[in-house]
Amino acid sequence: MRLRGEISQGVVCRPAALQSVDLARAAAGGEELRGRAIAKVVSDACLTRKGGTEYE
Repeated sequence: MRLRGEISQGVVCRPAALQSVDLARAAAGGEELRGRAIAKVVSDACLTRKGGTEYE
């Protein structure tokens, strides 16, 4: 997923909020969906390459 033109991880989307959006057309047209139903989540725990957290 891209937010502000950058590939992002930790993205949360509520599908019901995007029911009326043609996602294929939005992606092809570069439509910005941020603020409509998508939010970026930044976790306190940093994940390691092995899938654990830095606290383990």
